[in-house]
Amino acid sequence: MSNLVVALAVIFLLVWFWQDSLRARGRAIGAARKMCSDVDVQWLDQTVALARLRPARRPGGGWTLRRWYRFEFSEDGVTRRVGHVVLEAGRVTGIEMDSQGGRTFSGEKARGADED
Repeated sequence: MSNLVVALAVIFLLVWFWQDSLRARGRAIGAARKMCSDVDVQWLDQTVALARLRPARRPGGGWTLRRWYRFEFSEDGVTRRVGHVVLEAGRVTGIEMDSQGGRTFSGEKARGADED
């Protein structure tokens, strides 16, 4: 009986993680689309890709998942550039875009993407 309970718990956790990842990806897509529109660049491929997934401490002391999603954009229609959307606890906490004129940041967590 205990093996059945453990198997069901593992299945439940996998389904929860999959659903949570789909919601987070949807938020990252929306954030990347809006940021590209706001800074007047072309968002390439119309999607994001998970670049990094790590546990992170919340300001209140609890734990959450920090996800970095990578996307590509173009300022001139020829050159591909990279951006990142950072999510914690399912909400966007930062966006970073590496462009010819330097980096564009939105939020405080994007700068720490390479520091962890």
